[in-house]
Parts: sequence; structure tokens; C-alpha cells
Amino acid sequence: MSNQINMDRKTIIAITVVAILLSAGVAGAFFFLKEKEDNRLTIKDLAATGNYLKIFGNANGDYLLDEDDVQIIQDYVDGKITEEDLIVVEETENKNRFYLADANCDGEVNEADIAVLRGIIDRTGSHMYIIDTFGYHLKVPLNIERIVCDYFAAAELLNMCGVQDKIVAASKALLVLKDYYLMNVPDTSKVVNFNPGTGSSVDYEAVAEADPQVWVISAAYKLVHRGNTSAVVLGLDSLVFDFDNVLASGPIMSALLAGYIFNAPEKGIAYVEWYLETWNRLNSKTENLTKEQRPTV
Repeated sequence: MSNQINMDRKTIIAITVVAILLSAGVAGAFFFLKEKEDNRLTIKDLAATGNYLKIFGNANGDYLLDEDDVQIIQDYVDGKITEEDLIVVEETENKNRFYLADANCDGEVNEADIAVLRGIIDRTGSHMYIIDTFGYHLKVPLNIERIVCDYFAAAELLNMCGVQDKIVAASKALLVLKDYYLMNVPDTSKVVNFNPGTGSSVDYEAVAEADPQVWVISAAYKLVHRGNTSAVVLGLDSLVFDFDNVLASGPIMSALLAGYIFNAPEKGIAYVEWYLETWNRLNSKTENLTKEQRPTV
């Protein structure tokens, strides 16, 4: 009998909830469900919150370079939208501002940008322009075969993209822990140690002999390399979780940028989806706790 009473109560509650939703109308029910789901962040929230993937040609700022971006550029060329409809981004060094739709970064948005964008999407182009995670405006080659890698997070990103075997020079720290951080390099004895001495001094002549195309770094102060190498010095932030401002965190943009730079966008997207799912799971258990109450490690 008590089980029947409990069941009846559950039925009454369920009917009441449905009645409330029906009385509010379909729109009200949708809003109710949407409001419940809004606590969960997804990769689709990036552009909507102003966290743009800063690859020039990515006209809508989202995590994909695709026909949607081509259409935005074409709409601008055809006069269907105006400059006010284009996303503007700013680089750190000189505070220059660019339209994100300007794929060739010549200061104009036109049909030439569509050609450059398609060259990035299908990898038939020679290069792309980006703003890296430290805010620097860079021209990056699309076909990268020789890489210098600074430290751990950068090596992890290269491994994620499946290009760790293209490392030709690395820091002493990576070579000391080569069994993990250089695990997919066929012959680590051929990898140049660019700081074999004490401290963090860099042997730029040794790096030059390795003839790299890009130098991947994970700390902003290493941009001093730019004046000492012909390689493009590419900043991709560390992979440390940032739970307070998750959509703006370096790891998300680092993974997405690395995916496009090293021709593995699907791997960058998969990493971000895992990252956000992990954040959602942890946040759901801690969102009602104060900062002092939250467990830390």
C-alpha cells in the first residue's frame, strides 16, 4: 500500500509539472529546458561568447573553417552585409586591428580571401595568417615538416596532432624525458638539443642547422626567439585547466590552432570537446560551492 501511495505521489508530481509546462505553452517549456541546459558549455559556445578561433578566413569566428565562412565573405562582396557585420580582432604587439574574414590580411575583404580560405580548408594553399594564443600576428606555412619544440605542453600538442616525429630540435628538458615527451620521434639521437649548457641559454646556431620552419613555444617570454631565428615562432599556451574562465582558456585555442596548423583539425576539436565535458562534469558537482569550499589539487 505504501508503495502505491508513493507511486501515486510521483504520478501527481509528474502530471503537475506537465500541466505547468503546457499552461506556459511550448515556448515556455523550451525556455525551461534551455535554461537547464545553459550551465553546460559546448564547443559551439566559443564564438557566441567572443572567444574566436583567430585564423584569418574564419569569418564567423567559430571552431571550424568551412563553407559558412565562405558564404559570409561572399555576402560581403555581394553587398548583402556591411563592415559592421564582420568580426574585428586585435593583435598584441602593435594593437593592429583586422577583419577576421580578411584571409590574406591585405586590409580588404574580397574574393581573393575566398581563394585563400579554400586553400586552408583543402590544404592546397601555402600558408595562413593567425593570431596565436599570446596575441601575436603570424604567417604560418601549411606544409610543415621541421619543428623546434620548447617544452612539455608544446610536445603534448604536437603528439596530439600526430606530428611529434617532425621535431628536429628540442629543449634539454624534453630530451631528458624523451621516452615520454618524444616517444613518437623515430630517432631522438638526431634531435638537436638547443640548450645543452647550464640555465636556459639557447644555441641558435644549432637550431639554424636543424633548419626548422616553426618553433612552437608554450610561454610568452620565449618570444625573444623571434629575433634570433628564421623559423616562425608560434605561441601555443600550456594545457593547464582554467576552470574560472574556461572558454577563454589557452588550452582550448591552442588545441584548435594546432589542429589547423598541423593538418589535424578533428583532433583539436576532439580535445576541446573532452576538455569541456570534463569541465562540465566537475562544475556540476562544485558550482554551488564557494571558492574556499571547492577541493583543489
